Amino acid sequence: MPQHIAMDPANEVCPDFSLPIYDLARDSMIANPGCPQIQTHEEAAKALAGAWATDNAERCKQYARQFDAQEDNNPPPGADLGRPPQQRQETPRHEPSPRAAQRREPEHEDQPAQPPK
Repeated sequence: MPQHIAMDPANEVCPDFSLPIYDLARDSMIANPGCPQIQTHEEAAKALAGAWATDNAERCKQYARQFDAQEDNNPPPGADLGRPPQQRQETPRHEPSPRAAQRREPEHEDQPAQPPK
């Protein structure tokens, strides 16, 4: 089962793999005979950024699927999902409370509303 993703990965920013903190990772890639196309720190940083982008894109897809599944499992309040769409009733609107219905609206803009009696 895929791991739950709590925050949207589309908001993440790719690290700057040219920073000194990534020297060891870049050195390892340059020294790796399985990566003959990577011979400089710039190429290694570019490869790391590409790997990060690929992983991020996959996590964005997973997050979207997870979000869609969550919406399917938690319909909005009042949704009438038990019937086919053509037979569903519109969600009822809330009527104003009796107290709010008693309140008089001002006759003029400069006149304050009257409180209910």
